[in-house]
Amino acid sequence: MQTPQGQKLGPTGQRVAANVEHVRGRMPLRELSGRLEQLGRKILPSGIMNAERGTRRVDVDDLVALALALEVSPNRLLLPAKADSRAIQLTPSVGATAREAWEWAGGEQPFQEMPWRPERVFDLDRWERFVDENQPHVEHDRATVEDDERWADVLAPVAEAVRVALAAGVPAASIKTVVDSAATMHNLHQHMERKRSQQSEENSSG
Repeated sequence: MQTPQGQKLGPTGQRVAANVEHVRGRMPLRELSGRLEQLGRKILPSGIMNAERGTRRVDVDDLVALALALEVSPNRLLLPAKADSRAIQLTPSVGATAREAWEWAGGEQPFQEMPWRPERVFDLDRWERFVDENQPHVEHDRATVEDDERWADVLAPVAEAVRVALAAGVPAASIKTVVDSAATMHNLHQHMERKRSQQSEENSSG
């Protein structure tokens, strides 16, 4: 796909073109154009058609307006419809699975491998900086240095398991999901145990 200026669309530009057409579905071009005009970003029906064909570039202002008009997030236009294990390209030199791309775009985890950092190395400080920068609307609990020192021996096997999982290609967000689920189940178990204990005491006193 090339624009009239002869500039070839990259993989993300091509995906945006296809996604706009797919998400628009049966909405008439004229209706979408009208919505864009109400948003202050007028694009004629012919311009939308050219964007879907990849012969008109969609800049960032167009992208945000199109996402608002189609009632989706910008990420839905930038990325595949499904966050699965399918390989995609973000730039000509950076690829990922669709799931990894969604997790990155959602501020859940940075990419472990980049052209300037080819080795898959887990860096907790970099991860936390990434999450804080890209999820300003979410409050994140952070362990203190004292907590780390106190539980170092207990957490050592967990840290090793994380390293093994990352080396095997398991997404960091998937590891976090497992840890969060384990913590939830533990808290639920403790709650049930307290309820049983309270019930037992009530029966004894009765």
